[in-house]
Amino acid sequence: MTVRLLTGALLALPIITACSTTPKYWYEPPPPDRQSPTGTDGTWQGLLRQDFSGRVFHGAVSGPVSVRCARYRDLVTLAVSGGKMAVSLGQAPILEFDASIGPGGHFRQQLPVQGDTWIYGGVGIYSNKPTLTLWGQLDPVSGTGIGHLSITPGEDMTIGCYGTFHVSQNAGAPPEEEIGESFKIRYWIDELDKGDDTELWLVR
Repeated sequence: MTVRLLTGALLALPIITACSTTPKYWYEPPPPDRQSPTGTDGTWQGLLRQDFSGRVFHGAVSGPVSVRCARYRDLVTLAVSGGKMAVSLGQAPILEFDASIGPGGHFRQQLPVQGDTWIYGGVGIYSNKPTLTLWGQLDPVSGTGIGHLSITPGEDMTIGCYGTFHVSQNAGAPPEEEIGESFKIRYWIDELDKGDDTELWLVR
């Protein structure tokens, strides 16, 4: 596995409201003349998004914790060839790495990353080894795919930030106007301030 972290692209951008409409490239399969004759081989593109800037998680030693995440709506590109997949996160891009894709289009990859991460010592999470996990499935029949991305303090941890993405082999990248905030590697884990976190997304 090779990992290529592109630095200098982790600056925060102004937050804008996510569009409520569903872009066509999320669900429309490519026309017959553009479908890959080799199954999943080809370029898959779509939107990678994280819509919640805060979540509440249970499971830390100290009890419920607040996790502040970066909102983003950015480009994801999966270039598949011969059972290998080159992953590119972000229009810039922010992060690039290689993964394997198995029978049925299933894929899962986990790797250490660097970014804007912080954990308050009082919550009882004593290891801060930022880990990115990417998993999902590409459907060669429909020419569409779906996946998930998490950034957590360790390989076996569930507390962290989660994004989703939809891709297709349709007409290429999403239109420029659909791209929002840049993808960022970020989590801030703190004690739950009940007076300040009433709008956080609750995760058990």
